[in-house]
Amino acid sequence: DESISSSREPELGRPRSRDSGSMDSMSWRAYLKGHPFDLDLLEEQFDRGQVVVRRDGDQGWMESPEFRDLTEPGDVQRVSGNLLSEMNGAAALVDASYRRVELTDRFSDGTGSNFVLLLAAIEARIRGTAVGEVRGPDGELIPPPPPTPGPDYLAVARRDPNIREVLKLLGGGPGDWVTLYKIFEVIRADGNHTRWAPESEYSAFTVSANLPSVSGSDARHARGTPGSPKRTMTIHDARAFIRRVALAWVSSK
Repeated sequence: DESISSSREPELGRPRSRDSGSMDSMSWRAYLKGHPFDLDLLEEQFDRGQVVVRRDGDQGWMESPEFRDLTEPGDVQRVSGNLLSEMNGAAALVDASYRRVELTDRFSDGTGSNFVLLLAAIEARIRGTAVGEVRGPDGELIPPPPPTPGPDYLAVARRDPNIREVLKLLGGGPGDWVTLYKIFEVIRADGNHTRWAPESEYSAFTVSANLPSVSGSDARHARGTPGSPKRTMTIHDARAFIRRVALAWVSSK
């Protein structure tokens, strides 16, 4: 019963038939909203692979081969939303200051038709990027940086459901104690979690996540054991710790 409108076609609730030639020519775009800082990072990271992010002025969008056989904008919204949740997690691993990007109200199918499903809003931030050739003090050409890791993280997530789960949790935002603990549990269950950090750091994290005497009403438990733990973490320390552990874990796959 979702309302769908278009700038070109009057009857968008009706599926359109496509022959193989027209389907190949279709190129769905799912438009994005977010801070320019974060859109820039997504464009930088996802310039290759199973999903690509493009920018044109203030507009940003994502394209993917997974959209190719879809006929309705609602299906594109669903598939692109799943992809974007993992992309947000991958970007959060790359840059701790990243804030998640979301879908806008707009989808287009490559024919010039625009489909409206939702409402959108954008808040501005600034992100500096270097473009063009980079040269050293003596004029020598400095080679470009290595390929961005974002597509590799998504490729690993395609074959490892644990990675996929962690990327989606990371992509949901900075994370509260409950979310951070879920990420920890997935990594711990995967085995050998002490490869990524010493047990003492995990202990400081878990006691901080669990005890209301440390983390207040945001703690995972309503009651705790008496006594003061030797070492604790603030929520900011915990976010940095879990991101560092998750980055090492995902990079090892």
